[in-house]
Amino acid sequence: MKNLSSYLFKNVKVTEKTGEKHIGYVDTYTPAFDNEEEKDESIGIMPTKDAKYGIELFRYEIGDIEEI
Repeated sequence: MKNLSSYLFKNVKVTEKTGEKHIGYVDTYTPAFDNEEEKDESIGIMPTKDAKYGIELFRYEIGDIEEI
């Protein structure tokens, strides 16, 4: 898997390891050293560029990610 920062400001399709799928716009990237407990890097995915709420996914939660 590529570094999650390479998906910043792009539309993606993500499948979590649990099988849950998300399609949206990556509006944030947080490196591991800036995350609580420094667990792993993460991205914030919004359903649309104008959405007010989205989801944060950590690298360890992502099974597959692709730019669309």
